[in-house]
Amino acid sequence: MIARGKIVASALALLGGTGVISVATSQEKQPSQSQTQTQTYQSETTAKTPAKSGESETTAKPKSLVVTTKKLTETESIPFETESYNDPSLPEGQTRVDSYGENGTLTNTYEVTYTDGAETSRKLISSVRTVEPTNKVIAIGTYVAPAPQPASPSPSYTQPSGSGDTYVNSAGNTIESPNSNPSGATALCRDGTYSHSQSRHGTCSRHGGVAQWL
Repeated sequence: MIARGKIVASALALLGGTGVISVATSQEKQPSQSQTQTQTYQSETTAKTPAKSGESETTAKPKSLVVTTKKLTETESIPFETESYNDPSLPEGQTRVDSYGENGTLTNTYEVTYTDGAETSRKLISSVRTVEPTNKVIAIGTYVAPAPQPASPSPSYTQPSGSGDTYVNSAGNTIESPNSNPSGATALCRDGTYSHSQSRHGTCSRHGGVAQWL
């Protein structure tokens, strides 16, 4: 038994401290028969590799983050508005564009922070209206043409029979027929007579028309 233990120890040493060795022994019970018995040995060793000469253990430091800031300028549109007004010179129902609208420009300045090259935050520093919008202006017509006036009836004349003849006009007033009397006359007719008409419609109609209004 002592010799067998020495053999096992020597085998373990050759295997580096770990392994499995089987050793067979025989025991005589009867001259014609033999019995084989197997025993297993297993050892575990923990190998520790020493540090190389000149090397020292170091603790890894966390990676440093690179943080930078920049000023960034961006622009955006300011939409124009539409305004209108009533134009009495434009017929009702019609419109006219006096000026077309134009958008303005808003300039924004930001302070942007980058961490390892990626944007992580931004802060608005200033916002300036660099171009003001121009409103669109539309005129809306409100003019309504007056209804046509009915034609005035021609004055009713009485046939003059001589100087001092008269006629009744449409207003029911008695008026002197055209004659040579300039007193109170309102027009000089082309035939040289004077009209005392109270209305310009039909004045001197039977005397060649009006030569001059008085």
